[in-house]
Amino acid sequence: MSLPSIQMKGDPQTLTVLAGGNITRGRFVDANEANTVQITTAGAMAGGVALATASAGKVLRIAISGVVSVEAGAAIAVGAFVATDNAGRAVTATTGNYILGQAITAAGAAGSEVLVRINLSGAKV
Repeated sequence: MSLPSIQMKGDPQTLTVLAGGNITRGRFVDANEANTVQITTAGAMAGGVALATASAGKVLRIAISGVVSVEAGAAIAVGAFVATDNAGRAVTATTGNYILGQAITAAGAAGSEVLVRINLSGAKV
């Protein structure tokens, strides 16, 4: 899927971390007890979005703020608050989910990309 032409100024803020397992680009991740990152589980708080694909033990950059491309787990409307599914993909936030950001483009279906303004404030729906 090609994304609409959107001009963004500046890069997202990033951290360099170690992957605790196989991580796919564009998925929400969070830290674990081993001081590595793993795919975030459904509705959980995330620590950022993977900016590349990495296998366990490899160095990985994650975005912790800004606008980034995230893989959708379902259709998402422009302006919807997003949460994560069990695969770390963006889905529309529902009751009890942590809000991880807001969609600034739409996603037509699972597997498509959506631009998300990351907001990891810890707020829940």
